[in-house]
Amino acid sequence: MTQPSYREDFSRGEVIQAFIWLAAFALFSAIIQVAYLDAHLGQLPVPWPVPAAFAFNLVLTKAARLWTRSRALQLAPLVAWLAGCGLGGWTVASASVGLPLSACLLVAGVAGGVWPGARG
Repeated sequence: MTQPSYREDFSRGEVIQAFIWLAAFALFSAIIQVAYLDAHLGQLPVPWPVPAAFAFNLVLTKAARLWTRSRALQLAPLVAWLAGCGLGGWTVASASVGLPLSACLLVAGVAGGVWPGARG
């Protein structure tokens, strides 16, 4: 398997700006995912935020890996996503859609965020 390649010809300001954007996207996605966790198509519940949380956090963490070798810093988008879950009214969402679905969202989001780092 090939090792990930890292750019190293960028300024500190570019790195900071990249992580601000990654954190902002993670925060925004978490708020949207919590808000739409109770989505329905007619009478059929469609919990699309659960797979979306996994996929989007996976992409954000992979993007963070392009900017730094630090494992802790690579998890910055995941930390922002977890903060967004709290800002998005995690307790309100848990009460309205049920704890199991909210827990599925949390597990999927965290799994997507740690998957790239766990794979190598």
